[in-house]
Amino acid sequence: MKRKSTKTRDALSKKRQALWLKLKTMQQRERDMHAAVSLGVADALEKLVFVQSESEKLKKEIKKLELGVSRQRAWVRGIKL
Repeated sequence: MKRKSTKTRDALSKKRQALWLKLKTMQQRERDMHAAVSLGVADALEKLVFVQSESEKLKKEIKKLELGVSRQRAWVRGIKL
């Protein structure tokens, strides 16, 4: 397996951090939309569907970025995958 340069690792780390922040924001919006749907706000259901789809996209992107990271962290902890 090829080692990544420090510059590459830092760039990927910053990208992961930004994605996690966006995901946290989307999850809060999703909770807000659930409340809006229960209160009967107009077009809240459409917004909820959109927010859920965006959240899923972010989760997939994070999973793709964290593939090697999660394996390495598991290896450090002594967990076999």
